[in-house]
Amino acid sequence: MAPLSELYGRLIGYHLSIATFIVFLMGCGWSESIVSFLILRFIAGCAASSPSTIGGGTVADVIPVHERGAAMAVTAIGPILAPVIGPVVGGFVAQHLGWRWTFWLVGFCRTHPFSLRGVDLIVKKSSIWLLVAMIFMQETYAPLLLNEKLLDFER
Repeated sequence: MAPLSELYGRLIGYHLSIATFIVFLMGCGWSESIVSFLILRFIAGCAASSPSTIGGGTVADVIPVHERGAAMAVTAIGPILAPVIGPVVGGFVAQHLGWRWTFWLVGFCRTHPFSLRGVDLIVKKSSIWLLVAMIFMQETYAPLLLNEKLLDFER
C-alpha cells in the first residue's frame, strides 16, 4: 500500500484500508466456518497493516526534519502497545461477551461505554476513526498537492 500512496496520495490509502479493515473484521464476527473466518481475518489483517506502512510517509510529509524523530517514536507506540493491551482487553471481552464480540466491538460505528462486572471500559472502535479521517484528514503528499494546485491554476 505504501508504494500506491506515492502514486495516488496518502488519503485514499488511509480511507480504503480502514474501510476494508472494518468490513472484513465485522465479517469475522459473523463467520460460520473456520475457512471463512481465516480468509476474512487474513484480509482484515492485511488492510489493518496499511496505516502502519503509510504512517511513516505521512510523518515525513507533515513534521519538520529536526522534530521527526520524536514524531516517529510516538507513532511507533501503537504497534508496541497493541500486542500487550489487546489480548488483556480481548480476554475480558471474550470471557464475558463471547469471542465474536472481540471483532464486533472493534468494528462498531460509535463509542459505547459498558461495564464488565465492575470494570468500566470505553471501547473506541475503528469506525469512528474512519469517520474522523473522512471529515478532517487532508492529503499530505506534496507532489499530489502540487499537481492539484497546478490543475486549479490552469482552470
